[in-house]
Amino acid sequence: MQYLEEAVERDAEFAEAYATLGWAYSFLGTGYGRRAPSTVYPRAREAALRALELDDQLADAHSLYADILTWYDWEFELAESEYRRTITLDPWNVLGYALFLSSQGRHDEAIEMVERRLDSSPEDEYVQVNAGWRYLHARRYDDAIRAASLAETHPDAASLLGFSYFASGELAQAIAVFEDDLRRQGRGQAQLGNLAIVYYRADRESEARALLDELEREAELRYLSPVTLAAVYFAAGDNVRGYEMLDAAVKARARGVIFLNVSALFVEQRDDPRFKAILERVGLPARVSDPEAALSL
Repeated sequence: MQYLEEAVERDAEFAEAYATLGWAYSFLGTGYGRRAPSTVYPRAREAALRALELDDQLADAHSLYADILTWYDWEFELAESEYRRTITLDPWNVLGYALFLSSQGRHDEAIEMVERRLDSSPEDEYVQVNAGWRYLHARRYDDAIRAASLAETHPDAASLLGFSYFASGELAQAIAVFEDDLRRQGRGQAQLGNLAIVYYRADRESEARALLDELEREAELRYLSPVTLAAVYFAAGDNVRGYEMLDAAVKARARGVIFLNVSALFVEQRDDPRFKAILERVGLPARVSDPEAALSL
């Protein structure tokens, strides 16, 4: 970000630098950067719009703006038009659009799109991880496990693999993956939250509670996505705190909110009027509870 800010200061017409700066700000507002979304997404949007003002033919700027509209603004109709504009300019720039389709429950479209990209770059671990999450949302667990294995050195591969095992009913293997991930990557938000969830589901309550305590202490010191805490509370059976955190997540515009509709971590809440009200606030389409989705993420 420091160098990108310097680049646009030196050259106010540098559209590609503005777009890349926007990506940096936008990812700061996710679990990767751990910044409160309201502190970074307005700056990301400003950079995206400046890039588009300078070069409306820049596919990456359209993709960035579409992601901001999806992840933070929840302007889903406008986001899709930007994604369509993106792939018109660059047919391979489809990962953001596939994520959007997946979050809307349009799994067949998402998978068709991401598999097209996979055909062009099967060795790219970032593409494999993205494809894996799309498979998992669609309950294609074997495909998700295969994608996670092919992307094994990517930092997100362990989360994908662990939840793929979890979704396919192999809880012991999910625990082993998440325990190993915590040892390798440290006590990050994802590592603590993932392991706490599966510990609670495996009735290892004291170990899960210790991890939740750690997450709660961390949340007092710096931004931690309320979606993560909500998932852990629901796994612990504490629905009151779970809904408090979902309400906080909506108010904070946490990126994870857009996956509520397709995440198994909240499947038991889907018939609850409070959950339906949250989906309505976000603008996500309502879904009927599907028993087969109980282990999907």
